[in-house]
Amino acid sequence: MQMIHWRMDEANLKRVLNLAKILHEPANECHLRWQRIVLGLCELTGASGGVSVVFTLNGDRPRIEVLAQIGKGASANQLVEAWLDEPDHDDAWEKLLQMLRKGGDALTRTRRQLLKHNNGSSAIKLDCIYSVLRLGDTAAGMLCFFRPRGRSEFNMTDARLVHLLHSEMNDLYKASHDPQANGMTPRQRQIHEFLLQGQGEKQIAVGLGLSRHTIHAHVKAIYKHFHVCSRPELLAQYVKG
Repeated sequence: MQMIHWRMDEANLKRVLNLAKILHEPANECHLRWQRIVLGLCELTGASGGVSVVFTLNGDRPRIEVLAQIGKGASANQLVEAWLDEPDHDDAWEKLLQMLRKGGDALTRTRRQLLKHNNGSSAIKLDCIYSVLRLGDTAAGMLCFFRPRGRSEFNMTDARLVHLLHSEMNDLYKASHDPQANGMTPRQRQIHEFLLQGQGEKQIAVGLGLSRHTIHAHVKAIYKHFHVCSRPELLAQYVKG
């Protein structure tokens, strides 16, 4: 994994600066700001989907928290796990650990990715952009954008667009972990993302390994936060926003 350095042409710089305005909005509703940023970068790079996660170093594997996910075909957990399990994982992970120890900027790269399914179905072949940003001694934020292999591959300009914006996201990551900044706990933000993806309470409970009673309590708190009474109202508010 290598640092990316370049000169940005004027047209692309304007595109990134317009998207960067989201970073300077009032520090509330961080989950919606993440959705808009990931969606905007998908549009800028031509990606079919993208995710934003925070992972905390904990032994051999990181603990992953999903902040935003756009598009279908690959989940945030699949993308992070695939990145860690690739043949060059040890080298990439060691460089990331060095960055976390010494401080540094974002690390951004393009790569071809193979996602394997646990159910034995055919693997998905993707072209990806991965960008990792140091958040502290033991935490990092990751952006990943992907599209099915067979279309034109991501190029250096695509990676530069992601890298330039991601390098300025420290404050947004911090705000996302401050419950007072956006009015929801990390677990509620996670469940909110699943609701926006169309998942029901039972499906969310199974996926997170929690009881339906616990999920229902979180969903009620989410509805109260957004001043709605049902998932259709929540989705409608998100679409309008």
